[in-house]
Amino acid sequence: MLKNLSNEDEFDSLLQNNHDKLVLVKFSTVWCPPCQELQKNIKKLLIELEQSAEPEKELVVLEIDAEKFPRLAQRAQFRIQSVPTTFLFRQGIMIKNISGSMSVQQLKKFIGI
Repeated sequence: MLKNLSNEDEFDSLLQNNHDKLVLVKFSTVWCPPCQELQKNIKKLLIELEQSAEPEKELVVLEIDAEKFPRLAQRAQFRIQSVPTTFLFRQGIMIKNISGSMSVQQLKKFIGI
């Protein structure tokens, strides 16, 4: 599932409502070429996962525009300095992060699938 953040309050509720799934949070901007490349690769990965139909591989992806949500981007847990920056949450807890674009293969390794 791919979701674009529409308001800041939605972030915490999305994490809470998807406590049983892996949640990939990507901070990006519309003008950033590496962000656009990562976006394409995330969509490819989601199609692959959907076709595999393995429930344990269910992934929720949340896109956050760092310029539209600067307070969220500067939260202590994120402190975004460059885009794209991607975070992985399991059971509502951030378990890792990485800056820069990733290929589909690199995304799979980052997520652990």
